[in-house]
Amino acid sequence: MVPSITSQQVLKKIVGAGLDRPDLLKMSNGQCFMREDKIFATKSAPQPFEFNEAVAQVFDDMLSRSIPHYDEIHKHILSILKLKKQKTKIFDLGSSTGNTIFFLAEYLDDAEISYCGIDNSKSMVLKAQEKLKTKRLLGNIRFREADIFKESYHDADVIILNYVLQFLSPQSRLSFLRRIHKECAEGAYIIVSEKTRSSDEEVASLFDEIYTRFKLKNHYSHLEIARKRKALENVLMPFSFEETMDLLKKAGFRKIAPFSCHFNFASFMAIK
Repeated sequence: MVPSITSQQVLKKIVGAGLDRPDLLKMSNGQCFMREDKIFATKSAPQPFEFNEAVAQVFDDMLSRSIPHYDEIHKHILSILKLKKQKTKIFDLGSSTGNTIFFLAEYLDDAEISYCGIDNSKSMVLKAQEKLKTKRLLGNIRFREADIFKESYHDADVIILNYVLQFLSPQSRLSFLRRIHKECAEGAYIIVSEKTRSSDEEVASLFDEIYTRFKLKNHYSHLEIARKRKALENVLMPFSFEETMDLLKKAGFRKIAPFSCHFNFASFMAIK
């Protein structure tokens, strides 16, 4: 049975409570908060988005304020993996600051599971390793700076791609997923979460406006939203919901199902 977890508990678990970490601010009452994302608050011309040191320092806050139901997606993944019998080898590709692995390790609570987070951003990997030092979790947890295209996924039981494919060149996505399908274990679960874009321009425009209002509600300004959108041009290239489903099918996965959908965000599970 999956535990009942509040959003506040999720936030506490995935961020941690180290008082000396540079990505947390200690308030006068002793409570800690994530450093606030102000990357795009200035009026200077935005540069193409990069997962650099400045972004790594505020990335937890950026995720929580930019992805609808971010904590719920972690709970959905946990629900799925709780029921998977064979899950001793879990990869999180594009693992950033380690949130997904930390959450799963906390609640799966299994010393036999090996978790490997891979990211090509040195700053993200260092942040994940720093956070790991503050935690006491079961399982073998490691984070590595590496190119996910060059890694081996032989016998992987679970591979998680949360908001990763959207940053890969569209031409490379199918061949990459085909190699994952070839190398992972029979019965492996592939978890994919993506920002999507409707192929219908009227719907796409409507969903974009809904997403803008979501970010405004989370205290981003119109300036920040516009500057980040500009920075992500030709960096984040979303497929449609249907294209993502088709991509997984063409890669060879025998069963594919969405398990979460919120306007222009969707999560899928595929089984080898």
